[in-house]
Amino acid sequence: KATVSVLYCRMLGVVLGCLFAAAPTLLSCDMVLDAVVVGNGPCGMALVAALTGKVTARYDGRHRVKPFDEVLRRVVGKGGALREADLRSEIDVAALPYASTRSKNPAALFYDALAHPFADSTAQHYPPCLSYTDDPTGLNILGVGSGPYGGSWSDMTPSMASLSPGHWMELPGMPITEWGRKNPESGYVPMRPSRESVALYYKEYPKAVGIDGMVKENKRVEHAEPDENGAWKITITDVLAQTTEVVKARNLILANGMYSNPKKLGIPGENELAYVHHRVPKSFDGVLLVVGAGLSAADCIVGHMKSGGKIIHVFRGAAMESPLAKFKDSSVAYQEYTRLLDLMQGLASSPDYTPYPNHTVESFKPDGMVMLSPPATLSVTKAAVLVGSLPDFSFFPVSIRDTLSSVSDIVERKFSLSVDPWDLSVPGVPNLYAAGPIRGDNFVRFITGDSVVIAKSILEKKRQKE
Repeated sequence: KATVSVLYCRMLGVVLGCLFAAAPTLLSCDMVLDAVVVGNGPCGMALVAALTGKVTARYDGRHRVKPFDEVLRRVVGKGGALREADLRSEIDVAALPYASTRSKNPAALFYDALAHPFADSTAQHYPPCLSYTDDPTGLNILGVGSGPYGGSWSDMTPSMASLSPGHWMELPGMPITEWGRKNPESGYVPMRPSRESVALYYKEYPKAVGIDGMVKENKRVEHAEPDENGAWKITITDVLAQTTEVVKARNLILANGMYSNPKKLGIPGENELAYVHHRVPKSFDGVLLVVGAGLSAADCIVGHMKSGGKIIHVFRGAAMESPLAKFKDSSVAYQEYTRLLDLMQGLASSPDYTPYPNHTVESFKPDGMVMLSPPATLSVTKAAVLVGSLPDFSFFPVSIRDTLSSVSDIVERKFSLSVDPWDLSVPGVPNLYAAGPIRGDNFVRFITGDSVVIAKSILEKKRQKE
């Protein structure tokens, strides 16, 4: 009898798991979800909020710029849900005033102009022209990420200031300034808040907007491919419990960013020697070799020098070819980067910093010996190879990876996946979408547009089948 009772309880649990689609569990059952979102960083969480309707963006009629307001009223209507707007045939973003130049995606630019009015034309923070309501879509959505809420933000150097003002990193439906006032212990400041405070904001977002049952932490996608009916069959592993489940979904959305797959140099010793890292190592005593001249490398150098560590910095070009050069005219706001740029150029010096411009690493040797070209030999305690990253497509079969490779591009060392500009679907792979950094936009502020247009597309497909 005890055995029968246990079996009954297990069967009941499976049935209940399939019924409660509003907060999907990772049970293997016959329920087919409307979409699975890969990633639980800012982009992934905003997508789940929009797809479920827990955070529905609406135009509140407050835009005062003509002809922008006239276009908005025609396309959206005052109080109208943005996910119902027909932008593809109605909007010429290039003709709209005050559209940002920071993105090349027209839908992202359109919604950014509503969420962050005049963001690039004035230092003043104008209130958004959007309001948010809980208006359920009826879509069954599951979001999964291999780490905590916030994605890569949970791994960033906590004390480093963010690159952008706080309101640019705000997610729909949870004003970050208001959150900061209610949580003074977070240390949040509006202009370039610490990454630790932003990570805490992202950590609290799912519960605040009611999607914590739909976005999972510590769940890694191991495999995804379409079945014979065109639905995605997705294998997901719990990285803590080491258990595996399979779910099905009509649509798959890539929001897993660019952080999880660091680029490598492909040289001897890089993978074999324990002192070589591809992430920012924890603080330690000794000499740190940093390879690379991008923002990740810069953050690593600044953080290690703050803790009193010594740096040897190897980068393959001249200092002014580095992405840091764009901060040269913003020395007040970005003092740590302009100071490092001076060190890289030799315009300033520090006993804790030694630059090797126009050098590359040839090999890593045991006992911390590093060989450079042009010839030089270094002795270091640890090495951090921080030369960028690529999206992780390893969970797809080879045929899909090949298709994604054919529709991707790398411009100025930045990866981007080509997508339809108005619904962010990936060409050549049915029912696959890409959002955020993986399609070329690294600014969190453009996430609103991504989430709205993908929600619109998936809702329209479901309505057409009903």
